[in-house]
Amino acid sequence: TQEGFESVTAHTTERRPTTMWGGIKDWMFEILNDFTEQPQSSSEDESNEDPLQAKKLKDNLQRLGSSSKPWRELGSFLVGVIQWKNASLSLVMFLIYMYCVWTGWVLQLLLMIMIIYLTVNYLRIIGMAEQFGFRSNRRSFENEYGSLGFSDKIQLIKEVGQKVQNVSEKVSDNLEKAENLLYWYQPQATRKIYTFLWIFFVISVCLPNSYTLTLMGLGVGFKVFIIDNIY
Repeated sequence: TQEGFESVTAHTTERRPTTMWGGIKDWMFEILNDFTEQPQSSSEDESNEDPLQAKKLKDNLQRLGSSSKPWRELGSFLVGVIQWKNASLSLVMFLIYMYCVWTGWVLQLLLMIMIIYLTVNYLRIIGMAEQFGFRSNRRSFENEYGSLGFSDKIQLIKEVGQKVQNVSEKVSDNLEKAENLLYWYQPQATRKIYTFLWIFFVISVCLPNSYTLTLMGLGVGFKVFIIDNIY
């Protein structure tokens, strides 16, 4: 029992062990005592949590939507480039990417993109973005509601449930796709990846790493910009 382990542990720790066997017994009793300790109640931690409030929930949802807006815009821009919605822009981006991969300037390209992005945002902050042809993107902190009524709270719960349902569905779909590929639930798709892995493995063994990375970068560029849009 726990009391027995505690009493034995207290008794053994009072005197210093004189033999190796005594030290081993003390160590074993300490481990058993750690396993038999009862976990403390987490009621105090739960009491420190903020209660559910409809107004605060809506504020957090608005903050989440506003904070994720730059990433959603960046994702939409990249998808538009890959899908050739603007043919001239996609052609320029494709040529720049392939040239940087061929010359080994991919890291420099990524750094330059980050510098340009931060520079454009700085121009927006100081109010000079429109002078250089960029639209201003000021953040709005307006609170469009006062106190929420009962119907507003019901509508808010419905919106939150709908968003959670849609997000969980997308995440589950992606996880199931990965599971199907890893566990051969879709043999045709997994066989393609398996074959490509063997091909790249043989290439990586026969060629230096610089050549291997260049070939992989060129292959990714052709697949993303060309093959996916044709097929």
